Amino acid sequence: MQKDLLRRSRRIVTVLSLIACLIMMAGCGERRAETPTRGRVTFSVSEEVLPLLRTAETRFEELYPEAEITLRPRPDREAIGDLFNDSVKLIVTARAMNAEEKAIQKKFNIEVNEFRIALDAVAIIVNNANDVTRLTLPGADSIFTGASMDWGLLGWNGSPGKINVYLPDKNSAACEVVAGRLPGLKPGRRGYTAPKKVCLTSRELISAVESDPAGIGIVGLNWMRNNTAAVRVVELSDPSAPESLGISGKYFAPHQAYVYKGYYPIVRDVYIYSTPDSYGVGSGFTSFMTGAAGQKIVQDQGLVPATMPVRLVELRNQNL
Repeated sequence: MQKDLLRRSRRIVTVLSLIACLIMMAGCGERRAETPTRGRVTFSVSEEVLPLLRTAETRFEELYPEAEITLRPRPDREAIGDLFNDSVKLIVTARAMNAEEKAIQKKFNIEVNEFRIALDAVAIIVNNANDVTRLTLPGADSIFTGASMDWGLLGWNGSPGKINVYLPDKNSAACEVVAGRLPGLKPGRRGYTAPKKVCLTSRELISAVESDPAGIGIVGLNWMRNNTAAVRVVELSDPSAPESLGISGKYFAPHQAYVYKGYYPIVRDVYIYSTPDSYGVGSGFTSFMTGAAGQKIVQDQGLVPATMPVRLVELRNQNL
């Protein structure tokens, strides 16, 4: 009898030990698993909104020390390609997917989640030595078609003669968005004039215009937040603006209020695109950017929040 009791006791101890080991293993496994606030992830992000994403990355990692984000700056078309090829689970773009990209998505049955996080603008910039302060959209378009290759032809006789054009990568959101308003930017169009230089980054483009008194370029508004002393942002007027806006003949800089109300004519949306299986830090970052904390960062970076109420303040200072 005593031997039977001893054997049973040993079996019970063995079973309990196994159960304890399984619980410990399960606990360890659960600890190692990625969650929305713990783990590592790499995003492909539009270089044109990189300052916004750098700030958001830093704040997110401060709030969640066990999360580690690596940002990979890319032209927007290439970032979308990364998502389609499953190289990354999440991207941030400075424009919506175009018709060609949506056709590819449909053809290959690629499921994607879309989150609008900001309203942005593209700025036209000139050198500070240039006395140009404003252009109409047709006037700006004539520069890119090659019809106006001298500032004097646009009525700015005090400006430094021949115009030098600086553009970002052809796969950038800025080129695609601006070409929607200024057809002269479309390569292959009759009369299209090749730029003096194609710049690989926004910082390089700003530096190029800053160094050339006759230079003009296009750059995402997000990059102008800390570069207003380097170059001048040109005010724009859209003669084709709807009469309901009441802005005919008026010129506007890309201030937040003017972007929000549609007065500034070259605007775009900033999106997060992700795959449905991107549970983890990617989903945590998306929730962060669409929530109050992320939208406050959007506002502080000079862009317009997309998911939170916007409070308009009368603009008296014309500096960005």
